[in-house]
Amino acid sequence: MSVVTAEGEVEGPPVEGPVVRQIEEWGRVEIPADAILRDGRLDVFPAVLDHGYFTLRSHAAGVTLQAGGYIGVIPLNDRLTIDVTARVPVANFARLMEISQHLPAELSHAVRHYGTEAGLLPSLVDLYARTLVGYVDDITFRGLHKEYARREAETSFPKGRIALGQTATRLASHGITHRVAVEWFERTADNGANRALKYALWFLAQVHHAAQVNSQPGGQQVTRALNRAYRRLDAVTLDRGREFLRDDIVAGRTPLPPLRSYYQDAMDLARTIIREQAISWDRPGEALRLPSLVLDMSSIFESYLFRLLKLVATANQWPVTVLDGNKMQPVGGGKRLFDADSLTEATPDIVVAKGTMGRRTYPVIVEVKYKPAPNRDDLNQAIAYAASYRCHEVIVVQPKATNPRLETGLKLLGRIDDLSVYRYVFDLGAPDLSDQEDRFARTVLVASGGASST
Repeated sequence: MSVVTAEGEVEGPPVEGPVVRQIEEWGRVEIPADAILRDGRLDVFPAVLDHGYFTLRSHAAGVTLQAGGYIGVIPLNDRLTIDVTARVPVANFARLMEISQHLPAELSHAVRHYGTEAGLLPSLVDLYARTLVGYVDDITFRGLHKEYARREAETSFPKGRIALGQTATRLASHGITHRVAVEWFERTADNGANRALKYALWFLAQVHHAAQVNSQPGGQQVTRALNRAYRRLDAVTLDRGREFLRDDIVAGRTPLPPLRSYYQDAMDLARTIIREQAISWDRPGEALRLPSLVLDMSSIFESYLFRLLKLVATANQWPVTVLDGNKMQPVGGGKRLFDADSLTEATPDIVVAKGTMGRRTYPVIVEVKYKPAPNRDDLNQAIAYAASYRCHEVIVVQPKATNPRLETGLKLLGRIDDLSVYRYVFDLGAPDLSDQEDRFARTVLVASGGASST
């Protein structure tokens, strides 16, 4: 056990942190039983168990842990942390997060450091807001940072130091003998550090409102929390001109006083918000300390491709409509699987439709499989959906794995009567992701009959 002496020095052996094991999505790792057991009982954070991030299988030699389809740094307990990485190459996580608008899951029981990069993502606004509000609540409870500020006045009730020169030139020379010029210093919370926090709260509130997320679950709670934290800083000026950026503490040129070290995480986050930066998902860094975030790569990949097609179709005025097949008609493109009334639903991931409700045809449907190789069940599902939609073109999309022999783009898998089943390999690891996006969108448009293949 480490002991801190009166002089601030640490005696005894250093405190060891948790063991970190790294595996890929769906990968397996062997761990000793005592790493997740305590007094014969399972010792794993409930948030990890409830979300099914891992599957645990015990055997005589220990425990086999298998990751699910999530990536991130996931602590199992205070002794063991699993760092799950993506199993397919991803070159631009920021682009995926920006288009997919995926909301990462937050592990409130664990924190980690992140690097930052340009571009504030809408999906991070709520996370930033909740975290900053928590920091401000803690800061106001523990005490606002105050600095001495110079004040001056002309008064009949002097305090501080009388400024003789100013008194003579400004007052006495004009026959004013009942007042004197004085100057003094007083401690105030209206300083650069607190102005940065207040501005960051105000800025997040503007972005939150512009994104019109109050109608979403938890949106109004975030708005109220931001307003509450903002009012806690009533004694601080809202500096919309951002003059506080010149402050040495805000700029990082001068460290915070040791007694105000609890400001550090809040200042780091405020700077990130003010600079309109996002988390760097794929590059480590020390710029920002936040709750550990977990990404559902399957959901990200599916949402990314759907929103990509939606954006391209709207921007280029495609003669077809891109619908979310996971939502039932008329909101989305989902429908009943069978012609007669049935509770069974057909929910292909992406539906490309022509015409209006009641007269729609479906030239192509897209099934998104975040797998290195879709299996027979995946093909059976896609074919069943195609039959239900009277669709003649079905595309099963997968990310490119590490196998260099797997070529990107479209490949015909086979035909059944007038139904053509294709595989499309999308390279998330391509240096130029926009080229992959253009090629994929063009392929879907051609398949839908909206453009020629030339």
